[in-house]
Amino acid sequence: MPFLPEMPPVFFVPEMPDAASAEQTYQAIRTFVHEQAPGWAISDRRIYQLDYTHHGRDYRSRVGAIGADLGEPVFAIFEAVHGDERLYYVCTPNRGVLGGVPFSVGGGEIRRIADFAKYA
Repeated sequence: MPFLPEMPPVFFVPEMPDAASAEQTYQAIRTFVHEQAPGWAISDRRIYQLDYTHHGRDYRSRVGAIGADLGEPVFAIFEAVHGDERLYYVCTPNRGVLGGVPFSVGGGEIRRIADFAKYA
């Protein structure tokens, strides 16, 4: 499974018609994720893709693609920080966007992370 053969895109949120809508939606999801992680800071990092191993199997979550382990399109990925610890939240329509608890990935499970290209 190749990581990223091309440069990551500039920041976007799936199904949003423009940059302003994407930013507003992203911030709303970010606020919800922060409420789910008391005591953790949500970093400003804009993550496009996360490759990780869970229970011995390799997975990939990429914004705009259906997560094989989630069965839904990924809308956003957030990094939560608590001291030296990292936790990643993958948000899909039913896991953090429209409701439900975001899917979490422990920092020790991460194999690779790709951030969005810098956005204007």
